[in-house]
Amino acid sequence: MVDGRYLGRGDKTKHYLSDPEVMRLFSARSTRQRTAEQVIEAEIARDPAPEGASEGARCYVVATPLAGPPELLTAHLATDELTPIVHKAFADATPGWRSALYGNEPRATGRGWHSYEITARRINPSRRSHNGGTRLDVELSDDGSMALFATGFVTVRNFDSGHLFWCGTMT
Repeated sequence: MVDGRYLGRGDKTKHYLSDPEVMRLFSARSTRQRTAEQVIEAEIARDPAPEGASEGARCYVVATPLAGPPELLTAHLATDELTPIVHKAFADATPGWRSALYGNEPRATGRGWHSYEITARRINPSRRSHNGGTRLDVELSDDGSMALFATGFVTVRNFDSGHLFWCGTMT
């Protein structure tokens, strides 16, 4: 608000908004926004393990841009262009996670990178893990949001002085 008036912006001009126009814009914005709880509940509902399967501890991460065009990454997700970036991010973030990423595929909302036993965000019981049980699924959406599912992410490292048990976390 400037001098008791609300300024609105168009492509080339600015104009003043009435109180009802401002209320309508705030209302429309709040109906588009989901709470953090709603976002994580939706991600948990997409768990790739079959119903009733005991897969151990799970990690869910969701990052959603506060603003941006709905097609922010569309052109980049149509190809393998982002694969080296995703691989580097995981190699730098957590030991063992990069080696767990086996392939990638187009998805309805963008592109997903996954471990060997996950296809189309579902665990395929006919495929057995060859990376110590780590299961990963990373999904980037057209609007720039990111979702991560991980399970079995315990790493055992052998050192001259013994073993180190480490539970992976992204920093």
